[in-house]
Amino acid sequence: MRSRSIVTISMLAVTLSAIAALTAVSAAAQTQGCVERFPTARFDSEVLVDPVVFHGSGVAEGIMDRFARNLGPLTGWLQEDFGSIEGVEVCIFADRLPLDSEALGWPEGQSLRAAVFPDEGLVVLSSWLLGEVEDAALVGLVHTAEWRVSDGSYPDPFGSDVIGFYRSRLSGTAEQVHRAFVRANAGLREPWEPIPWTAGTIPGMLLWNPEFGYGGAGDFTRYAAAASGGEMLISPDPDRITGLDIAWRQSLFDESGAVPGGSKGWIVGAVIAAILIGIGFFLAWANGYSRRKVEEELRLAVQKAELLDEEDDSPVRTSVGSSMRRRDPRVRGTVSGTAVVDRDDRDGAPPDRPVSDSGRDVAPRDETGDEMFRHPGFDGDA
Repeated sequence: MRSRSIVTISMLAVTLSAIAALTAVSAAAQTQGCVERFPTARFDSEVLVDPVVFHGSGVAEGIMDRFARNLGPLTGWLQEDFGSIEGVEVCIFADRLPLDSEALGWPEGQSLRAAVFPDEGLVVLSSWLLGEVEDAALVGLVHTAEWRVSDGSYPDPFGSDVIGFYRSRLSGTAEQVHRAFVRANAGLREPWEPIPWTAGTIPGMLLWNPEFGYGGAGDFTRYAAAASGGEMLISPDPDRITGLDIAWRQSLFDESGAVPGGSKGWIVGAVIAAILIGIGFFLAWANGYSRRKVEEELRLAVQKAELLDEEDDSPVRTSVGSSMRRRDPRVRGTVSGTAVVDRDDRDGAPPDRPVSDSGRDVAPRDETGDEMFRHPGFDGDA
C-alpha cells in the first residue's frame, strides 16, 4: 500500500511539474516583446500608450510620439471594452520586417508590411508607407483583443466588422458610414439578405498589406454594440448576432424610406412627366403655328402692296363702258338706248349753224397762200 502511495505521489508531482513548465512557457510566450522577438534589431525609441508599448527601429522619436498621440483613444476603448490588451507591444520598423515571410506563408516576391501574432501579443509593422502605420496598428490591436477575449474562436466576418467599427470611431466617420448604408437601401423592394457574420473564425496569425486596408465598415457592430450595451463585443453569441442582423437590416430599410414590395410612386411620377412633356410639345407647336400664321399674313400684305404699286405705275386706259368715256364737261349728252349722242360732234363734220358778225375780227380779202400765216397787223406796222 505504501509503495502504491509513493508511486501515486510521484506521478502527481511529475504531472504538476509538467503543468508548471507549460505554464511558464506559455507565460513567457505571452510576455515576449519586441526586443525578445527580434534580438538582432536595434530599437532606438519607445513610447507607452497605456497599456500598449510602441517600439521604433529606425523611426524618429517625433513620429513615434505622433503615433502614440493619435492612437491613445483606441487603446483606452479596447481596454474598457475587452480588458485584455495588457502587455501588447507594437514593433515598428523603418522598412522591411525581419521576418521569414515565405515561411509564414506570404506570397513569394512580395514584401510583407504588417503581421500580427496575437498569441505572442505582438503587432509588427513597417513604416515604409508612413500614412498607413496608424491604421495598421489599429487592425493589429483590435485583432489581438478579439483573439485574447475568445481564445482564438472569435467569429468572422464579425471580427472584421469590429475592426471597421473602431476605425470609424477613431476617425470620426461613424455617422458618414451609417448614412452610406442607409442610402444603399433606398429604392429596394425589401431589406438585404441575411449576412453570415459567424461563418468562420478570425485567423491565429494575421498577415496583410496595409496599402490595401483590412476590416469591414463597422456599421453593424455599431448597431449591435448600442443594442447590447457592448456585450456583443466580448461575447459574440451566434444566435444573438443573427437576431441583431435582422433588426439592423430592417432598420436600414425603414430609415431609407423604401416601400415594402417596391414603391409605386414612380407611376405617378411617370404620368406627370409625360403630361409635362406633352404640354411642352403642344406649346412648341402652338408657338410655331402662330408664327407661321403671322408670317403668312405679312407675306399676303406685302403681295397686295406690290400689286397696288404696279397699278399706280401703269398707263391710264379708257374703259369700254359708256360711263367711263371721256368727254368735255361743257357738253351735255343724252343717252338713247345704248347709243350715246355726243353734242360736240367731235367725230363728225361741224353742224350748219350761222356765225354771228361779231365773231369776225378780220375783213375778208384775198390772201395768198403764204400770207394766211401772217399776223393780222403785220402790214400796218410796216
